[in-house]
Amino acid sequence: MDKLVEKTFFGDQSAQDSNLRFVRDMLTQRAPDKAAVLKTYRRIHAGKAVPDEERSPIKTHLKLSGIVKRKGDNLVVRNRIYEQVFNREWIGQNMPRDWARRIAVISTILVLLLGGLFGYYTYRQGQQTTEARAQAFIDNFRGTTSADVRITSLAGLFELSGYEDRARQLFYEELPPEEQQALFEKADPQAVGTQLITVVKGLYTDLENNDQDNQLLEAMAQPLRELDDPMAVNLATEIEQWLTGRKAYAAGGHQQAVDAYNVAISLNDENPETYFDRALAYAALGRYEEALVDLNETIRLDNKRAPLVDEKIRSNGALYDALSTNRDRYPELAAIVPTPTPAHTPTNTPTLTNIPIPINAPTPTNTPSPAPTSILEFSYQVWVLAGDTGKAIPNAEVMIEGEGGKGAPWYYAITDENGLARDFIRSYYVGQSGELIVRATGYVAYRQYIDLTENALPDVVQLERLLTLTLPPTATLPPTAAPTFTSVPPTAFPYHVDKVGCTPNCGTTGLKGAMYDTNNNPVPDLWVRVSADGWCCGWAKTSVDGTYEMLLAPGPRGGHWYVVVYDQDQSTQLSEVVEVDTVSAPCEPNSSGCQWPIVDFVRQW
Repeated sequence: MDKLVEKTFFGDQSAQDSNLRFVRDMLTQRAPDKAAVLKTYRRIHAGKAVPDEERSPIKTHLKLSGIVKRKGDNLVVRNRIYEQVFNREWIGQNMPRDWARRIAVISTILVLLLGGLFGYYTYRQGQQTTEARAQAFIDNFRGTTSADVRITSLAGLFELSGYEDRARQLFYEELPPEEQQALFEKADPQAVGTQLITVVKGLYTDLENNDQDNQLLEAMAQPLRELDDPMAVNLATEIEQWLTGRKAYAAGGHQQAVDAYNVAISLNDENPETYFDRALAYAALGRYEEALVDLNETIRLDNKRAPLVDEKIRSNGALYDALSTNRDRYPELAAIVPTPTPAHTPTNTPTLTNIPIPINAPTPTNTPSPAPTSILEFSYQVWVLAGDTGKAIPNAEVMIEGEGGKGAPWYYAITDENGLARDFIRSYYVGQSGELIVRATGYVAYRQYIDLTENALPDVVQLERLLTLTLPPTATLPPTAAPTFTSVPPTAFPYHVDKVGCTPNCGTTGLKGAMYDTNNNPVPDLWVRVSADGWCCGWAKTSVDGTYEMLLAPGPRGGHWYVVVYDQDQSTQLSEVVEVDTVSAPCEPNSSGCQWPIVDFVRQW
């Protein structure tokens, strides 16, 4: 056996081995920068600590070649065969002769002898050359509509150290969504294959789970499938499995989603968004420990996702409890999610100037709050009262959002029976400007722009009462009845139901849809109100792409629901009442069951 291994991998036949030939080609012929690739590999081969970096094209190329793997935080040679075949002697034989570097060294010595003037000039010229190359790429990108030229320009920026964020800014901020997608649909893979791979790798891990981003992922994968390149095939397969997982999750197939995400992660274990998506699927299956492992890995790979991870954990009671009892296992999560603190015991009535206060509305005791931490986190509490009576409003929703209302809320709490909401302001939001929003059923929504500092937030918010819609009584829907949809004919309301549909889901029951104007463009920032007999009610806000979504119940649930569109202040009704039914069974994928009705509205005039 030893002789066979020696002959196959270390003798003359090694040149014919397809695996070794692939690695050899990746290190020499296909390397984006042959010298940099071989120098980095030389350090790894020598056993030096070379940390893995997701954004490094050189280290990413080495991992894609298969010659190295991640171990802990560093890169190591994958196996002993690679270590012996691609040894120091082989590296030296294939290392390009850097005559420019040798001349530069000689020139530097001469420069030192001349007083250093020429050395400074050479340094400045090199710096200016990099900046000039970057500016040329930017100008080329802006000065053309050719997909191939734009792909090449973005790849050039991604390969220039320190210009990766500029490349992303060009793509995401200067191209509208339809042009982003068209860039990959119109590119010629045979002409810009290597550059295409570089651009996709630089962009795709930023894409979240929504229709627009998923369409862009599909557009990225399409040209990669046409390339006869192992890296392209690997990348396309990863994206396909990632999208398969997202589709399965949306349809309620949470285990199928986990299976697809497992394949995607096996192809690339450094995509934080895939770990985040798998965590949501694990949580939906009740596998909270596994969900926390993935969320912890998400933060380790990209700390910018901390606010979203924080929001997901705190909005899921079971997940939050699992973290609270095992904080030592998840250091990345423990650093961003606050430790639960005992609730304060109310003892007396607050003193508020010129504001009527409910007689039974106590204030928290004077027990000292925990000393502020070094990261400036602080607790914020606010009373929510009815403006006409001064009585406490329980179950009011209190949140603070960033500018534009994008992303997860910075603060979220529900008032207790005394009208008091309490939660933490996390350190990374302190000092920023945001919008305080307070909503409660039967009241006009309250909005106020604020600065997130401890003494600048209001202690009391008063809500104005609004006239609530009286819905007609209906018979209780039998749990196994077929799904039905009932709508009032078009009226004087500006919005009318456009179409309805439904999807089965054994994991949850909810409602979703979209809002469009007279030109079929999406309408953001409107409110959809959902209620049922004996229950009022829930609100969902349309997003920038006009869509809305509301979770109504865990598991499949039969019910009869009333759906109405309201304006941005939740004060003016904009549509007729649409009635939809859900059933408890069947709920399996591709069945006739209905757990998630889809109701779209369009403006008539």
